[in-house]
Amino acid sequence: MATDIRYQILIDGKADAELTAQLTEIDVQESVRKATSTRVRFVTDVCKADLHLLKDPRLQPGVDRLLSVLVSLDGKSVIISHGVIVDRTFELVEGGPGSWVEVYTTDRRIEMDRACQGKGTYTGKVSAIVRPILDKYKFKTDIDVKEDATYTQDKQTLNQPITDLALVRLLAGQAGVEFWIDYKRGRTKVEETAHFKPSPKGSQSGPQGLLPAALSVSAAAPVLQLNAGSGKATMLSFKAKLVSETPNKGNPARVNIDDATVERSQVPEPTVDRLGKKPPAKENECQVLSAGDLAEAHRRQTAALNDAAWTMTASAETTVRMVCGLIRPHDVVKVRGVGKIDEGDYFVDSVKHAITQSDHKLTLEMRRNALKTAAEAGALGLGIGGF
Repeated sequence: MATDIRYQILIDGKADAELTAQLTEIDVQESVRKATSTRVRFVTDVCKADLHLLKDPRLQPGVDRLLSVLVSLDGKSVIISHGVIVDRTFELVEGGPGSWVEVYTTDRRIEMDRACQGKGTYTGKVSAIVRPILDKYKFKTDIDVKEDATYTQDKQTLNQPITDLALVRLLAGQAGVEFWIDYKRGRTKVEETAHFKPSPKGSQSGPQGLLPAALSVSAAAPVLQLNAGSGKATMLSFKAKLVSETPNKGNPARVNIDDATVERSQVPEPTVDRLGKKPPAKENECQVLSAGDLAEAHRRQTAALNDAAWTMTASAETTVRMVCGLIRPHDVVKVRGVGKIDEGDYFVDSVKHAITQSDHKLTLEMRRNALKTAAEAGALGLGIGGF
């Protein structure tokens, strides 16, 4: 069915009709592991040798003003960016028309990264250590750690000579989980949920500042399609890279300080869900040494192998019009028309939104831990490069 897509600016959680009406461009960069960053440009006028909006308190950096970008699709609203205004720039054009003000934001992880805490020793489970840190910044929390390591004074200690953000990221990496933030519009503010858990495998109106785009919305998962015939493509371009020399099994070890013996474990393969057939690769073993116990070495080894398992990376360009909706980090999309070896399900690692008066372009960075072999493609009668 026919649908609108509209954009709205929120300041400190409240819709701002004036700023929304003056929108000309929005760039949003969001990803699984990095903070969301945004550039928003507003058209402005010159008034008595001064630039309108330049002294506007709504757009001042350095005071932790929060700016959000809300997208409304078929009456359903999604916040794709919510962050602190950290920079501002402007350009003044003789005569006034063509002048603009830009602000740059980054999400509230920046508040977690402002000071090294110098904390003493932490003890207890990882989930119990992370939760009060996130509570301190007034996030809602969603914590799920499958192998919840325990830090103790006598066996394995955890100190914090780093920022809260660096510590949470460190613990996420060691526990094999992700740390990210998403947003929901509440009655008086934007509600932020901080997630500390494995990434889900397939997670997906007011004043008009930009022109609405007529969309046809499908309930099915997005399909990125090339070579589908005139007017049927849902992807502008696709580029991919496959690497083979990456670790795919592990032999974690730990030196026992009591008797100087080496304790070993085995991680025969990555444990992350595979998005298709296992890609061909030579056996490639790596070893993680740990000052903690053997269980800690095993957890770190597993996390390292799971990261290394994403042997295929790809980038694609499309638009909201072409895919009839939004694509976000953590989504799994289907790629078609790029050859039967390389097509299939891809995990979306990052999305760049480039929004103008006429379009909403999406640049996707994706990864995959699966591949059809040449033999499998040939057995299907498709050929290596068949479409």
